[in-house]
Amino acid sequence: MIISLIFISQNDSQSVKKFRTFVFGSFAATSSVFNDLFSFTSLRSEVKYLRGRNAELMLEVSKLREYAFTNDELNKLLKFRDTSSYQLIPASVIYKSITGIQMNFALNKGSADGIRQGCPVITGDGLIGIVQNVSSNYSVVRTLKNSDLKLIVKDERSRIDGIIKWNGNDVMISNLPKTADIKTGDRVVTSNYSSLVNFPILIGRVKKVVNPEQGTMNNVIVTLSANFDKTENVFIIMNTSQANFTLPPQITSQAN
Repeated sequence: MIISLIFISQNDSQSVKKFRTFVFGSFAATSSVFNDLFSFTSLRSEVKYLRGRNAELMLEVSKLREYAFTNDELNKLLKFRDTSSYQLIPASVIYKSITGIQMNFALNKGSADGIRQGCPVITGDGLIGIVQNVSSNYSVVRTLKNSDLKLIVKDERSRIDGIIKWNGNDVMISNLPKTADIKTGDRVVTSNYSSLVNFPILIGRVKKVVNPEQGTMNNVIVTLSANFDKTENVFIIMNTSQANFTLPPQITSQAN
């Protein structure tokens, strides 16, 4: 066969040339088919690997973004702690309960850490809420987005006091007199008349005065300064008169 192939390759007759062209063409076509088949299999493996690697990179990026967010939040809390004269106990939010118009946080600090009912809970952005229940290692915080929590607050600029409450859609100061000097953008802080937080902690800013041309009283919508959806790390204020304060049973129906 080898000798025959040698003679065929050296033969210059027209019929042999046609046969040789046909054989070489068929071989090239067959090689092309097999090459495409092997190439397709290789591409499938490569695409599968790249998809897996892309998923791994996505998870790594998500983890890095989470680390960056946590780092920023902790740095903000550390800066706030360095400038504060209060005894601040750091804690982490381990659970968020949102039912209807009530939002509560569970923290990983309790009575074993000195936490008591009535202690204010804050972040570097402002007030989160008040400690409601305490066990040895955990505590429950009634947040500003809980309709049962009512606080006496004031306009930092005009010193006008009012009662703030969450109505399910907005945090609102209700029943202010029409003569009250309230302007959009004013800072709202806790009032010294409050039995829970009687020193100024930022609540938020005035967003809107509702229906100033109608009725005899005004309602004011407040934008909270703290981001409750993103809050994961907080401080519990200890060295205040509220540290030994016991929440009265009627707190759910009376303003403090």
